[in-house]
Amino acid sequence: MTFWRLGALLLLSFVAAAQADTLTLRIKSDDGRVEFFRGRKRLSDAQLNQVCAAARARKDEIEFDREKMTANDALAAILKEAQCLGATHGGTIQREPEPKSAVRKHAKPRH
Repeated sequence: MTFWRLGALLLLSFVAAAQADTLTLRIKSDDGRVEFFRGRKRLSDAQLNQVCAAARARKDEIEFDREKMTANDALAAILKEAQCLGATHGGTIQREPEPKSAVRKHAKPRH
């Protein structure tokens, strides 16, 4: 029994060591400018890229704590988050047109 308990403890310690750490970045919007913080330190764009690249290399989990912000600032923050997480494809965001109601689909033009 002791051998099995020792093996289980070793396995649990190995799994705990293999789990990734978590990097938490706070995002704040100030007069239309999106700022990233690690702890209380504000990060420049270059510092943010370095921190994110290091976390991705260590396979750390990256979490974002976003404060309340406007829709435009939130979109800018989301794009920065995607870049931090390693998104490589820069595409455009397209809004699909809303489908017309059944009444409008079959309406006849006026003469």
